[in-house]
Amino acid sequence: MLSGVRLGYKIYDNCGTMDILRAALSLVSGLKEEVVDDGCIDTETVPSDYYQSKALAKLVRHFGWTWVGAVAVDNEYGLNGIVAFIQAAEEYGNITGLQWIGSDAWITDSSLTDSKGHTILLGSLGFTVTKADIPGLEEYLRQLHPSQFPNSQFVKDFWEEVFDCSLNETVNTQRQPCNGFESLQTIQSQFTDVSELRFTKNVYKSVFAVAHALDIMTKCNDNKEAFSNRSCFDPKNIQTWQVPVSVCSKKCLPGTYKVLQKGKPTCCHDCMPCPAGEITNLTESLQCLKCPPEYWSNNKRDACIPKPVEFLAYNEILGKVLAICSLLGIFLTMITTLIFFTYKETPLVRANNSELSFLLLFSLTLCFLCSLTFMGRPTEWSCKLRHTAFGITFVL
Repeated sequence: MLSGVRLGYKIYDNCGTMDILRAALSLVSGLKEEVVDDGCIDTETVPSDYYQSKALAKLVRHFGWTWVGAVAVDNEYGLNGIVAFIQAAEEYGNITGLQWIGSDAWITDSSLTDSKGHTILLGSLGFTVTKADIPGLEEYLRQLHPSQFPNSQFVKDFWEEVFDCSLNETVNTQRQPCNGFESLQTIQSQFTDVSELRFTKNVYKSVFAVAHALDIMTKCNDNKEAFSNRSCFDPKNIQTWQVPVSVCSKKCLPGTYKVLQKGKPTCCHDCMPCPAGEITNLTESLQCLKCPPEYWSNNKRDACIPKPVEFLAYNEILGKVLAICSLLGIFLTMITTLIFFTYKETPLVRANNSELSFLLLFSLTLCFLCSLTFMGRPTEWSCKLRHTAFGITFVL
């Protein structure tokens, strides 16, 4: 079947763990964890949960319940399902007592019956897919052995999880080592239990239904018809259909943000540049981000750069002039102080209140020194000292 035909596919399971995704990638490409970037379709192989929500609402109407509490998990599956259920229940206009109504996601979960407080779930009703038996699957699983698939990470993880051991002395593990010759014949675990493979069988059949349909299409000839008008599929004349791009606004590049246009659809917007001191480093940004206090936005408004430090240096002309004037003032003040100290006992100095004169001369010296703190590269102490010293000395 489908000899010489290559099919591409992607596997998703948002309810599972990363181990499931890794195993799926291993199945897709063997030893290489990659998926070929070919065209594909995203049609599900299981029914939509919308119909399950409608069925739950019909069940509520059938029993005549008028009070219903809806509980859902906080993800896309739960939120969409609960919205559909509430809408359907409101349409039927009914909904006494306490009765659990469950979806297939948890109504068949055996772990709930083993949990504490499971008695509150007695009498629960729910909808799920009919049980399906896959002949030979359990026997096949119990005959698995790591030596059959030495390069399969899926089998390795399966073996280590079932026997709670480590194959090939895996690093960073607290499990006991195992040799791979253990037997699965008497093991009872969730991996060997095939009694609840409800969706698995349907997915299995749906995939093979598609495969058989493709096989019929590729082998179609004049004696067999693939379509209702007795025509065949021409695999050599395949046209790739693509939806044309239709937009009313260009993408907003980094440095700009989107502003919706009034009276137009939400996809229509204008790109406005970020104000000074704010940036956006992503396309299609809704708002700009402020730069930290020590940074400033660049000209493109797509990155924050350190603010340039501007100060009066001693080697500049103005810095040299001010420094010389300050030192000259200090020198003249010191000379005056020395003269006053030498002739402090004279009537002229004593008449001018020598103590107050010395205090004023000392304050004047500090004023000249204070001007030097405003020159040179600023530091934490110079910034604190310049304002404090300036205020105290000039008050004196």
